Amino acid sequence: MKYGTSSRRYTHFFIIIVALSDNLFGLLNADSINIKGIFNLDIVWQMLASGFAIYIYWKNSKNGRIILNWMNVCILLLLASCFVAALQCTLITGQPFIRGILPQRTFIVALLCAFLLQGLVASKLIDINQIIDMFVVIGTVVGVAYLFQAVSGVQIFHVLQNERYGSARLYMQSCFPDMAGFIGFWRLLETGRIKYAFPAFLTIILSLFVSKGRLELIALLVTYFLVMLVVRRKADIKFYLISFFSLCVVLFISSSYGERLLANFNSSSVESDTTSIRRQGRLLYSTQLQESVVNRIFGCGYPNVLYSPAAHRAGLDEGIILGDNGIFAFIYVHGFLGLIAIVSIVLLVLRFALLNIKSEAGLFCFTFLSFSLVACSNITWWWFSGAWPMTFALVICCAQTEVSLDNEFLSHKKLK
Repeated sequence: MKYGTSSRRYTHFFIIIVALSDNLFGLLNADSINIKGIFNLDIVWQMLASGFAIYIYWKNSKNGRIILNWMNVCILLLLASCFVAALQCTLITGQPFIRGILPQRTFIVALLCAFLLQGLVASKLIDINQIIDMFVVIGTVVGVAYLFQAVSGVQIFHVLQNERYGSARLYMQSCFPDMAGFIGFWRLLETGRIKYAFPAFLTIILSLFVSKGRLELIALLVTYFLVMLVVRRKADIKFYLISFFSLCVVLFISSSYGERLLANFNSSSVESDTTSIRRQGRLLYSTQLQESVVNRIFGCGYPNVLYSPAAHRAGLDEGIILGDNGIFAFIYVHGFLGLIAIVSIVLLVLRFALLNIKSEAGLFCFTFLSFSLVACSNITWWWFSGAWPMTFALVICCAQTEVSLDNEFLSHKKLK
C-alpha cells in the first residue's frame, strides 16, 4: 500500500514540533508568556506533541498493543521516575506535587513520543531520512543567522547572551546546527562533495566564536574525529581534511584568541569559578543521596526554583543549578534507578548505531550519542534543553526500528 502523502504529512508535522520545542530556535520570546511558572510558551508545543503522538498511535494501531521489549520498559521506568521525583521532593521538602512535575514537562513529553511514535518511524510513516535532510538545511540556515547575530549585534533570536573573551557569547540551545554539522561532515567524507563542507565547518565556527563553550568544543571535535574513523570511503578527502584541521589548530593556537581560550582550560584561571560551583553541587548531591536507601534508589526529587525550601536544599539559591551539573544532577533527581534506565537506553541506541553506522540513521544516532556522552559530565541537553529531548526521542525511535513489529501493531487500512 502507498502512503507517501501520510508519510510526508507526519514527517513535516513532527519536524515542526521539534522546531517549536526550540521556540523556533529563539525567534519566539519564551519570556513574553509566563504565568507563575505554570503556563508558558512551551505548553503550546508540548500539547501539540502529546496530542500528535496519542492520536497518531491510536489511528494507526489496531488494538493498542505495545511491544514490551527492554527499551520500552526503560522508557516506562523513566516516565515513572519523573512522577516519583515530584513525589520525593514533596515528601522531603513539602513542595507541592504539581510544582515537581511542571519543570519536567519537556522530558515527559519526549519520553511519551519515544514510546508512541516508534512504530511510525519503523514503518517509515515518519521518514527519518527526510528529517535528517531537514536538519541539515534548517541547521545551516539557523547557524548562519546565529553567527550574523553574534557578529553584528542585531538581535534575531531571543537567547541568553553575555560577554566572553572580549565579545558576545550566545547560549544556543538549538541542536539543529550541531546535527547539521555532523551529517554534513559525514556526507562530505562519503561523497566528497564540497557543498557539505559548509555546514560541517559552520558548526565548528559557531562553537569557537558564538557559543564559546569549552566542553562543547571538545565534544564537537571528538564527535568529528569519531565520524572520520567510522567512514571508510574517500581516503583522499580524509587526508586533506586532516591536513586542513592540523593547519587550523596550529594557526588558532598561535592567535591571541586561541591563547585566551586555552588559558581557560587551566583550573587556576578565573573561569574555574564554575568548576568550583560544580564541585560544591556534586558534594551537596552526594551528601543528600547518602541520607537514605530510598534517596539512593529513587533520588531526592525535582526541586522547583519557585519553592524556596526545595530550591535551598538543592542549592539553587546559591548558584548550584541542575543544568550545570550534568549526569550528577540527573542522578540527584532520579536516583540510581533512573541512571540504570538511561544507561540501558543509551547502550541499546549505541548498539543500533554501530550495527547501522553506514546509514544516515545510524550515523545520526551515533553522533547524537557521542556528542551527548562527552558533554554529560557537565551538560545534559537531552534532559531539558531546547529541541534536544525531542531529538533524543527521535533517536530512540530509530533504534527501535530493529525490533520486529507485529503486523497487528499497524493498521494501514486506516491510513488515507
